[in-house]
Amino acid sequence: MLLGGSLGSLVGGSLADKIGKKLVLILSFSLTCPLILLFLYSFIPWITIVLIGFFLLSSISVTIALGHEILPENKGLASSLNQGLAWTLASLFIPLVGLSIDTFGFFVTYQILAFLPLLALIILIDFSP
Repeated sequence: MLLGGSLGSLVGGSLADKIGKKLVLILSFSLTCPLILLFLYSFIPWITIVLIGFFLLSSISVTIALGHEILPENKGLASSLNQGLAWTLASLFIPLVGLSIDTFGFFVTYQILAFLPLLALIILIDFSP
């Protein structure tokens, strides 16, 4: 996943310059959901894990660039708020995911988690110009 994510963050930034930031975010969020579901049903999960990392993390460079556009005079602050908020929320949800896995199992939990990128996609479409 780290290998795919590293490559995805580089490709996502370059692709955003060519096709636009919003389209890269839409592609990232919309392709992550089916890939997570494919991972659950795959006999060879390693390929899907790399692809999940690629598409999920292709949005990182784009969101950092959007933060720089919002706070052009304070790019360091924009980057730290962006990454700090993302990592804080991720850290807060780890115990909830663990509890869900203990209660419902790995398979059901990941089926639920697969649809979180679609929630981000809905928010992106509703609140962006």
